[in-house]
Amino acid sequence: VLQLDVPDEVLIERVIGRRTDPETGEIYHVVYDMPSEEEIRNRLIQRSDDTEEKARVRLQAYREHSETLLNRYAEKVVRILGTQSKSAVFGEISSKIQHTLRKNGEFYPKFMLMGAPGSGKGTQCAMLIEKYGCVHLSTGDMLRQAVSEGEKNALGVEAKKFMESGQLVPDE
Repeated sequence: VLQLDVPDEVLIERVIGRRTDPETGEIYHVVYDMPSEEEIRNRLIQRSDDTEEKARVRLQAYREHSETLLNRYAEKVVRILGTQSKSAVFGEISSKIQHTLRKNGEFYPKFMLMGAPGSGKGTQCAMLIEKYGCVHLSTGDMLRQAVSEGEKNALGVEAKKFMESGQLVPDE
């Protein structure tokens, strides 16, 4: 279990500066990662739940829900400082995975990458997929897809209510 640790104020800054290209789904940041092409910059949008108020609600919910999981797997949790550069964070993650592969002789490693909203999970997962060819299961991406389907998806309709208020979507 790889836990990306990032101070709350940095998480808030990352969340409220996040922008999405609606044509490609690519995610950018107004401070750290703006596209160089003006055409792309002009079409970027901010998700409705990427406000400071909603981010704080999501952070509180994350803290409440992740504590149980982190306690359950305490002996397997590896904490990584998520305020380092993307490449430094990825280097630490890769090092931990490689160590586990050598130690356990696993060909198909199983790992969980955890972190609060804005901690860099999506960025790091994209790099892990490229390096290891692993499968990325993102509940957030799955829920956003369901919501985008509108009335055709009953789960998406229900999930949208929680997401718009900044709450975590319950798994019941």
